[in-house]
Amino acid sequence: EATALVHGRQAAEDAAKTAQTTFEQSGMGGSLPTLAVSVGDGVLAASTKLGFTTSNSQARQLVKDGAVYVGDKKVADPNYRLQNEDFDGDGRAMLRVGAKKRAILTRR
Repeated sequence: EATALVHGRQAAEDAAKTAQTTFEQSGMGGSLPTLAVSVGDGVLAASTKLGFTTSNSQARQLVKDGAVYVGDKKVADPNYRLQNEDFDGDGRAMLRVGAKKRAILTRR
C-alpha cells in the first residue's frame, strides 16, 4: 500500500509482480536493475557500479560475511571473477547482495 500511495497503483502492481517472480519463482524480474558485464569482471565492481555498496571495500566485507551470490552460488572469494558458467542461455545472471538487493547482470 505504501508503494501505491507514493508511486501510484500501477507501480505498486508492477513491484508486486517483480517481487513474486524474483523471490517466489527464483526468476529474473523485469524491473530489476541491470548491468552489462564481461566474463572476467569482478563481482565487487559490479556491486559498487549498481549502487549496492558504496565501495569495493564494503563489497569485499559482504563477500566475507557470505552475503553475495551469483545465481544460487555463494561468492566466497572477494577476488571472484564472472565466468561463462554464471550466465544462463540468454546471457543473464542474478547478482544478490544481502537480503533485498538483486540485479540482473547481462553478458556483453
